[in-house]
Amino acid sequence: MPGVSRISEHQLLELVPELPSHAVKKLSKKLEEDGLPALLSELFSEKESEFDTWDKHDWICRECLDSFIKEHLVLWLVYH
Repeated sequence: MPGVSRISEHQLLELVPELPSHAVKKLSKKLEEDGLPALLSELFSEKESEFDTWDKHDWICRECLDSFIKEHLVLWLVYH
């Protein structure tokens, strides 16, 4: 995915500082096992309708990517 190398696990966790510790552990395990590109691919495959025009292969500015992650990460944690 374009732009993936621009965000680290630490930066990802900073986007949703209100996550409880069990969610942080779940997310860290996912990142350790599959990596950030796999997580972002999953987020894109389950994206909300307002992001329908976005494709995981698009170049997305960092601010937009942060917004997308904030919007979808909590949902991913609930459903996985």
